[in-house]
Amino acid sequence: MQPFISYILSFITGAIISYIFAKAKFDSPEFEIKAEALVKYKKIIEGERNELAIKLAKAEERAENARSSYNDIMPFLINMDLANKMGFKNITNDINDTKQKINS
Repeated sequence: MQPFISYILSFITGAIISYIFAKAKFDSPEFEIKAEALVKYKKIIEGERNELAIKLAKAEERAENARSSYNDIMPFLINMDLANKMGFKNITNDINDTKQKINS
């Protein structure tokens, strides 16, 4: 979706700049100045778009690394939880056995 939007925006920007250049040839010099300003602005926007694309790629990579880490750690945590439950169950059974021996 993002490349499609980029193509559309580039096409629209190019069309606007082309129109302004054509109009500037037949009108006053102020249109030429405006056209040059738009070309500079377009370059700035394209640079910012490239920076944002790089930031997006890095953020997606960090998210994928986080998912991978989560998937690696979860089985370990589940096993640890089961081991703790069994340990507490054994301790509880030992305490109950000790109480029964004392009360007997």
